[in-house]
Amino acid sequence: MKNTLLYLTLLTASTVGPPLGASGRRLMRRSWLVLALMIGVSVTLVGCTGLSTPTTASRSSEVALAVPNDNRTPAGTLRSGVLELDLEARPGRWEGEKSDLDPDASSPTIVDVLGFAEEGGPVTIPGPLIRVAQGTEVRIRVRNSIPDSYPIGLPIPGLREEGMSSVADDVLLVRGLRAGTAPDDVLEVPGGEVAEVRYRAEVPGTFYYWATPSSRPITAWTGRDAQLAGAIIVDPQGAAPDPEERIFVITMLDQFPDPNAPAPQGEYFRRAINGRSWPDTERFEYAVGETVRWRWINASFEFHPMHLHGFHYRLLGRGDGTSETLFPEEARPLIVTETMTPGSTFRMEWVPIRAGNWIFHCHLLDHIVPAVERDEAEREHDLMDVEQHALDAMAGLVVGMTVTENEQAEAMEPPHQRLRLVALEANNDDGTVVRGFGLEEPEAETIGTPSVPGPPLLLTRGETTEIAVVNRLSEPTTIHWHGLELESVFDGVAGWSRTRSRIAPLIAPGDSFTVRIKPPRAGTFIYHTHMDETDQLVQGMIGPFLVLEPGEEYDPEHDRVFVIGGQVEGDYPVTVNGYREPPVMRFRAGETYRLRFVHITMGQAADVALTMSGSPVKWRAVAKDGAELPEVLRREGDAEFMSNTGQTFDFMWTPTEPGDATLSVTHERFLQPGEDVVRQTLRVQ
Repeated sequence: MKNTLLYLTLLTASTVGPPLGASGRRLMRRSWLVLALMIGVSVTLVGCTGLSTPTTASRSSEVALAVPNDNRTPAGTLRSGVLELDLEARPGRWEGEKSDLDPDASSPTIVDVLGFAEEGGPVTIPGPLIRVAQGTEVRIRVRNSIPDSYPIGLPIPGLREEGMSSVADDVLLVRGLRAGTAPDDVLEVPGGEVAEVRYRAEVPGTFYYWATPSSRPITAWTGRDAQLAGAIIVDPQGAAPDPEERIFVITMLDQFPDPNAPAPQGEYFRRAINGRSWPDTERFEYAVGETVRWRWINASFEFHPMHLHGFHYRLLGRGDGTSETLFPEEARPLIVTETMTPGSTFRMEWVPIRAGNWIFHCHLLDHIVPAVERDEAEREHDLMDVEQHALDAMAGLVVGMTVTENEQAEAMEPPHQRLRLVALEANNDDGTVVRGFGLEEPEAETIGTPSVPGPPLLLTRGETTEIAVVNRLSEPTTIHWHGLELESVFDGVAGWSRTRSRIAPLIAPGDSFTVRIKPPRAGTFIYHTHMDETDQLVQGMIGPFLVLEPGEEYDPEHDRVFVIGGQVEGDYPVTVNGYREPPVMRFRAGETYRLRFVHITMGQAADVALTMSGSPVKWRAVAKDGAELPEVLRREGDAEFMSNTGQTFDFMWTPTEPGDATLSVTHERFLQPGEDVVRQTLRVQ
């Protein structure tokens, strides 16, 4: 019961980071509140013993390249139940995606950073994996070989405290090495010295360590020191590690230059999974029916809603880096998007049941598009080489998987219905562009203006629907059927999604593409553009996708949909069903309504609440991401939750008395004090 209640608390208790702006890929990040950080563990100074002297590379101007760490090989030496590990914090050169935002940079793919190395080895990103069995005695020595006044840059202006330095302090603070065994866990390592920590790994789970030569909290840990992090796994006593389970560590770099520094510091932005950014992230191959188990660690200052294409995954447990809670089997929900807060962890399990190419990625758009924006000529070439488009138009926090088939493909059956979904655009009087969708009727000559959000698409579980997507925009597009289980070629990642020899296309202006969907479950889903480099999503190319049970008739009177769209700043603000000031919606006391919430913004968290006379009403959570919640999680509670991009939530509400209820969607303003609220009156009669 304790774990069940914890899941209910955490189900909607996460937030996401900032949105991508309408003009350019580079935005300053916003500040967020997090839990108080761990401080104050005692340390043992061991002078210059226990480690060899700093390597030549760490002292010279020719700093060696850092090595991506796939977290498959534990570090250290294990003898007689004791793990001995020597770590060194020192400079490394990190090669990867274009990250130097200076257009005249001579080496835009290489950034000088600080990282951890095992004695005698290279700097790795993330740091060396520490993995032991429960009960192991652990002895870790850390050398601080960071040069004096090493530049680490500044976080965004909203995160800067008065007097914050842009260079490294003399003392390195290493947090988390004792893997959940101490409430206050920080190792202080003065420059040029070595400090040691000893403990017994008594707590099994997923943990991580991170370090900074400053006093910054994790939400301001954005500079060149933000690669000083690594995973710690403590396996339960007597349980052998699963050799097929994979461990992923997310790290980021978002350095702003110090205008008062004597020498230029540069401006850099990079996102990585195990030290790599798409398209260089590790590729995975699985067989149909194979069970896949992953652990994720967010060793970054940002929030990450992590989304799986084509399948639901089972959420096995969550942690905060200092503790981990595994959910009992009866309380493990099926989801397609899990939001990670800074410093959080989670475990997941999924079983691919269809062959093809799929991706798992962060749903914040500025975390999956190139940090250095591509020019128009490059993007125009995508129509001629769609497979290269998949490699060039995405970047950062994306992992690709290929699922191989082990049986013949199913025969195509005639569709039960055919729809024509048309992508449309129109110009507003203020110069902005609206892009959205419309359903084309067979006899209609024209379809009119775009609907924002798009019309609800209604399908039936187990029945095949053909949807012809017609592009009447002035630029290419592609549509992702978010949360839907379908053939890969129809998934909408142009140039990557494929079923055998068929590849998902970019739909050129004036062209069309027909998808086939036979949904295996009823629920609330999303359709939206997957052209992430452009503003198509915030301009309105989003819509709800509802799957009904066989024989069920859609009842719009008792089945209400609320689509949260837009972005927090710029020309396309956050809206509910396309309105900044939504019209009154009417209900009847004593009747039961299904309230479906669809959140698909550039990356903006929102607090959602339904109140009457200033207090939350009661409702019952029934589904998340299109999957029914386990029975133990279908509980009545206060009508309030945290909504995140790429997620859907379903609640059942029975208003008990007449009056005006208020639905509020609240988000913080971008780099400004205060909040922005969209309110809608739900009038109960």
